[in-house]
Amino acid sequence: MSTTIDVYPTTATFTLVEQTRARTEELFNELLRRHGLESVVTVHAYVMRDGATVPVPEGMVWAIDTHLVFEYAVDGDPRACSWPSCRARDDEDIDEDTGNWFVIDELRGRVDESRLEAADVVGHHWYE
Repeated sequence: MSTTIDVYPTTATFTLVEQTRARTEELFNELLRRHGLESVVTVHAYVMRDGATVPVPEGMVWAIDTHLVFEYAVDGDPRACSWPSCRARDDEDIDEDTGNWFVIDELRGRVDESRLEAADVVGHHWYE
């Protein structure tokens, strides 16, 4: 399940990593409840510092070139990881025919148009 569209902001304002971590955890637990599962997913956020993976410092804000590790534990047992990052958009990300960020046309009709417009004017994108 990709949580990207519902987790990461579509504005130029960078949020706290903790907000992203908490929203990711919330969405996974909502998914489990919808399917009648009582397990609990806990998401832990880590960042690389001096070659080591350490917990994200309190108050850390996303920025371009932020690369994290999200560890997913089910009922306290670590099960998986993802590697979310924030990247600057460049010319390779623009569709030559439409002038839009290349994912905009792919998502049109599936995502609210106002969200697409907001995402298209931001100079960065999220990758997970």
